[in-house]
Amino acid sequence: MIKKILVFNAILLIGSFTYALPASETLAKKLNSVITFSSDFTQTVEDDHGQILQKSTGHMQFNRPLLFYWHTDSPHPQTLWYRKHELVIYDQRLQQATIKKVSTTIDPNLLPLMLLTGNPIQVLQHFTVTETNGDYTLKPTRDDSGLLIGVLLKMTPNSSIEKIEYQTNLGQKTIINFSHADVNKPLNQRLFFERIPLGVDIVAVE
Repeated sequence: MIKKILVFNAILLIGSFTYALPASETLAKKLNSVITFSSDFTQTVEDDHGQILQKSTGHMQFNRPLLFYWHTDSPHPQTLWYRKHELVIYDQRLQQATIKKVSTTIDPNLLPLMLLTGNPIQVLQHFTVTETNGDYTLKPTRDDSGLLIGVLLKMTPNSSIEKIEYQTNLGQKTIINFSHADVNKPLNQRLFFERIPLGVDIVAVE
């Protein structure tokens, strides 16, 4: 009887190792389960002493794959669209729009966009991923940009995205907190395809 119990426990132990997925795979599955996402956000940029350099608020939404809308209300109205590898940034105050093709997955300024709209498995290939109580820490396997140090991604138990935090070797830390989030609910698709207003200066970046 004791031998049977020991064998049974050994089988359970082996099974637990067999089905324990690496943190990168677990995170990829969670991100892939979020097809649509809509949320308010607060973005804070801090220096290496924790002093706030910039704080902004706004609303964002994405529809996987490759559709992303990000509108900052304050302190200066600005809208960002990402549509099929094309990034458009419209600055309402300057009446200027910048259009660029996006080819990198680890530009720290575009990392939230890539994690949320791209293929998570491909993006996460650039990182080693560890997980602690729902917090995922991403470290670049090689720093092609010479800039990005690490990323913290916090998700709720139902796979909603709660926070993205990333840091550069310039000492700056960007913290994005999401609130009033809706996951996998219908979105206003027109927001993804808004046109740049007439009369706005357009700058194309290669």
